[in-house]
Amino acid sequence: MASIILELQKDALDEGVDIITLLRKVFLVSTKLNLAELKTWTNNELNGYQDNDTIPEYRKTRGELKSFNRFHGWTKVNFADSEWEDKVTLTSTSQSIAAIQRLKLAGNAPLTQNFNGDRLSILQEMIGTNNDLSLFIPVTTMDHIISSVRNTILDWSLKLEQEGILGQDLEFSGIEKERASMTTNIKIENFQGVLGDVSNSEVTQNLDMKINKNSFDQLSKFLKKNEVSENDIVSLKSAIETDGHIDSESGIGQKVSGWIGHMVSKSASGSWNVSIAAAGNLLATAISKYYGL
Repeated sequence: MASIILELQKDALDEGVDIITLLRKVFLVSTKLNLAELKTWTNNELNGYQDNDTIPEYRKTRGELKSFNRFHGWTKVNFADSEWEDKVTLTSTSQSIAAIQRLKLAGNAPLTQNFNGDRLSILQEMIGTNNDLSLFIPVTTMDHIISSVRNTILDWSLKLEQEGILGQDLEFSGIEKERASMTTNIKIENFQGVLGDVSNSEVTQNLDMKINKNSFDQLSKFLKKNEVSENDIVSLKSAIETDGHIDSESGIGQKVSGWIGHMVSKSASGSWNVSIAAAGNLLATAISKYYGL
């Protein structure tokens, strides 16, 4: 008989498995094991967060405030006060994972967040302009959220396996249910890829990656900086060459996706010194920049 937990691990590593399908399986497991916190988290990811106080750190990012000038178009607003900049540009995403997927697939243009009348007036007065203002959010933020959810599920399911909770088909024994209720290190808050201070987070670091399209040298330097081994970089180059031409419609190729999965596995096993919460997003964002996606 097949283990539902081992199946979750396999699916989490497979970029071809839809994230919504993966979350539904987690919802099933959380219900059968009576894991209330996990069930709530899964429901929030599937249906959206209603309470801003419960939005995880991996759903927070930094946007770029821009002002619209009828002669020059949208131009970046520079802040003299970093505290005000944080208040204005740090934002979060509460939409369901399905809505995030749709935003990701819509194109590579940045997402825009408009301001309501009162907040717009305050910002205009603070900056000294009558121009329209919008917060531009990089589309890579959507990749980061999806990768963080996938990594959360992988990390959590690995901990379940360590506790001897595997499940056969869709059933768990009484002993497995008892272990799940008594074990504190499988609580979902331990695996949400918390990034700490968003202004210094891996999200912000990813947005500052200096990787030009088709520059494998820049990609290689970035990976080396993040302790990816020379052998793994050579394997990535081979995977890129095998996959051939990639565009925004086709997405990352099969060989490169497999390479990312391999690296996430190394992170999970501890043989790559990068947290599993960060690994998938780090690689996917860097490779997307290489492809110009």
